[in-house]
Amino acid sequence: MYKLSKIAKEKFTYQDVMDTYPKLDYQELYHVIQNWLDQELIVPVKKSGMTSFRPSLYHEYKKIVIKQDYSMYTDLIKSLHPKLNISRYLSHPQNYVKQQEYIWMLSEFFWKRGQDMDAKMSVNEKSFEIWGDEKFLDSASGRKLLSYNGLVIEDFGCYKTPEPYFSAVYDWDFQDKAVIIIENKDTWYTISKLLKESAKKQFWDIPVAMLVYGEGNKAARQNGMTEFLQDYAISGAAIYYFGDIDAAGIDIYNRVVRANKQLNISRFMPGYKAMVRKAAQSTMRPTDDTRKLSYPEEFLDGFTIEEQNVIRHTLKHQLRIPQEILNYQDYRLLCR
Repeated sequence: MYKLSKIAKEKFTYQDVMDTYPKLDYQELYHVIQNWLDQELIVPVKKSGMTSFRPSLYHEYKKIVIKQDYSMYTDLIKSLHPKLNISRYLSHPQNYVKQQEYIWMLSEFFWKRGQDMDAKMSVNEKSFEIWGDEKFLDSASGRKLLSYNGLVIEDFGCYKTPEPYFSAVYDWDFQDKAVIIIENKDTWYTISKLLKESAKKQFWDIPVAMLVYGEGNKAARQNGMTEFLQDYAISGAAIYYFGDIDAAGIDIYNRVVRANKQLNISRFMPGYKAMVRKAAQSTMRPTDDTRKLSYPEEFLDGFTIEEQNVIRHTLKHQLRIPQEILNYQDYRLLCR
């Protein structure tokens, strides 16, 4: 019931035990410490002196560190494939014991199928190929094992498979058309539904080739949107971003641009302007974001003085103009 492992210190006082188990009275404390002594888990620090209480206890005790014999693992470590850090495991056999199952499977893969190491596969596919566990290679334990042996995932011919974005494609010829990244799900779904039903696939008279749901912060993943759009061989399309107007929404837009420098992403001004115009006639709610993010003045470029004043008021008072201020009835007049 009273575990020595609960006491973090290697050298501790009887008071440390009482602090760890505050319900113990002195007599119970004596029996707990005596039990640990009988099990040879601790030894008294005699120079610390003894209590004046009866029965007496030493003021201080020290945990007994049991040195484990790892000699039985020496031959196993030496038989590992030379791509692995054999000398390090020999110096620290306890680490081999911790990783034994997975390090042995990797060694076997190197011995028997080393020529397949560079065979192109996704991270999960390669992980299953070696360990029968598709999650191991990209897990904390997997990365630790590789790092310990001076290896990286790229050594295994792996490619990563980031979670794709939801998107709707209306025209595979992207030349002179738009790709619009939408921050929020309801707005993406509404515009997507209307564009599917429209004849010309135009939104604010802009021909749209693709509508992408950015999923908030997900769109700001480093090169995530770049890699996603590269899979569609997009060429000649204008790429726009359309999101909330508050400090957080503007911050997401800026991070999307910085994370995808190859794309030349700009704001979808017709949408933003329509949001501001409707906000001027509405009562805005305070944002629940408490981070007090700043925003670059450049975001105001392209808005009229009146629109800039609405945005400044919104941001100064920590209000929010959500994308959802525009709804299906607003958008259906703009899709044709």
